[in-house]
Amino acid sequence: MESRTLSLLEFPKVLERLANMAASEPAAAACRAIVPLGDVALVAREQQKLAEALELRRNRAFEFSPFPDLEPLFPVLDSERRTLDLDALVALGHVLSRVAALRDALGQPISGEAPASVLGAIVSGTPWAKKTQAALTRCLAPDGRLRDESSPELFSVRQEIRSIHQTILNKVKEFVSERDLGPLLQDDYVTISSDRYVLPLKANFKGRLPGVVHDYSQTGETIYVEPFFLVEINNRLQELKNEEREAEARVMAFLTGLARDERREVGASYRLLVDCDVLWAKAALCDAFGGTLPEIAQGRAVRLLAARHPLLALAGPDSAVAQDLELAPDQRALIVTGANAGGKTVCLKTLGLLAAMALSGLPVPAGEGSSLPFFAKIFVFLGDEQSLEDHLSTFTAQIRHLSRVWPDIDADTLVLLDEFGAGTDPSQGAALAQAVVDGLLDRGAYL
Repeated sequence: MESRTLSLLEFPKVLERLANMAASEPAAAACRAIVPLGDVALVAREQQKLAEALELRRNRAFEFSPFPDLEPLFPVLDSERRTLDLDALVALGHVLSRVAALRDALGQPISGEAPASVLGAIVSGTPWAKKTQAALTRCLAPDGRLRDESSPELFSVRQEIRSIHQTILNKVKEFVSERDLGPLLQDDYVTISSDRYVLPLKANFKGRLPGVVHDYSQTGETIYVEPFFLVEINNRLQELKNEEREAEARVMAFLTGLARDERREVGASYRLLVDCDVLWAKAALCDAFGGTLPEIAQGRAVRLLAARHPLLALAGPDSAVAQDLELAPDQRALIVTGANAGGKTVCLKTLGLLAAMALSGLPVPAGEGSSLPFFAKIFVFLGDEQSLEDHLSTFTAQIRHLSRVWPDIDADTLVLLDEFGAGTDPSQGAALAQAVVDGLLDRGAYL
């Protein structure tokens, strides 16, 4: 399908509306990249998947929420010398947890039986990163940090860090109480400066508390002093924090190794979540304009009942006028006449746009019982096609475009002509338009 055709039909605008209904940015990007499918079997499969997604969405069997883009993670997994950082592991864990929930919602076959639905078959047939998901669930806390239980070394060093923290609090409390230092301190608490525990001393008492000055407050009213009795324990604390970072690095390297071993499964699981997010967006679009899935097959008649232009239908219930667009099985042409501003162009664009949407596996704003032939190609001659860049008039531009695509027009082609030949002498333009219509019918095209 020509990008020019899709643009004239405003297909990208529909895709943008669809993208706005996706929960995640990866799915929104996938929505914008949708194009008509070149095989009738693929269209039927996409429609079956969408029909199942509609039911699941309406039953609230699964609801999508935003999830991160994992594409930047895959180059890391493809390199043996790189390790995922904590943020990347959290993103990966979030995605895999959502895939696990999706798998539960769509159900798994019991005792080796085949799943009852297309989506169920897709889910059950998608490689699952079981070990990676289990390890991430065990190691990642809800706040995005590594759990103490991630490794014995991490558990041990964090226990000692907490013990030192309590020791420092007790020592400071005892020190301040014994020397009655409360009036010298800006606040009766221990704080951290330069990653070390310090006391906030009032600036006018500088020198009254022996220790190392680390910093001043922005107002200059507070001096952060590390008392000499805390220096040794702070040094030990720094050693433990280095050990903690090393232990965390080993855990992250281990988790990265699991994900690298299941690289294929991770990628497949991520793509499954994105694809289903797109499906749920399609279902949301269908419900937004009260759409349906028209039957598409070779030789089917054009039958769009209560069809509405999707952009108008999305603007509100009273923004679009429904129209029936029907051709008998032995008819190939529909010629629309009428006064200016009577809706002829909207009628043509509605037919072309709904055909492009249906061939892309999208729902269309039309009534039940609608059907369309399988159009392998759609060509549009719509509106003012003059080319200032190529110094072509409207008439010349139309003729040049028609001559370029004429060899590709056959019985599986839909051609939309809007005031074709209007850019020249009326009598000559009418004769040319009639000849073009006759030629298209001889080729078996729909127009």
